[in-house]
Amino acid sequence: MIYKMVKRIIFFSLLVVTISCSCNKDLTSSNKTLKTILKQYPELPKTVQERIIQFQKDAKTNPPRAIYSYQYHNNTVYYITAPCCDFYSELLDENGALICRPDGGFTGKGDGKCVDFNKTKSNEKLIWKDNRKQ
Repeated sequence: MIYKMVKRIIFFSLLVVTISCSCNKDLTSSNKTLKTILKQYPELPKTVQERIIQFQKDAKTNPPRAIYSYQYHNNTVYYITAPCCDFYSELLDENGALICRPDGGFTGKGDGKCVDFNKTKSNEKLIWKDNRKQ
């Protein structure tokens, strides 16, 4: 009886240690990724940097996710492509706040809040693209 109890205690102790180690590795990996992104893209709003990190953790999409910067109404904005068909793309301001969803959705016309975006945007720059292999 005591042997079984000791065996269970050892098992659960090892389980806790294993889980703790896994969590610390994930945390360390996340911190390294965040530091790398901050070094690569220091000019980007934190929201956009966090999106890049999240996209790298998520499964690859078809078409691949990408982030572009544009000039729109004399401001720098960030356009985030949709993960797939019938999803909205997103347009963020220079602080990373959502302005609108300029395209995508069932109609392909977005949410209707910035219908002039595709006509008036300028100075396109590719900021980041998911280049992982399938």
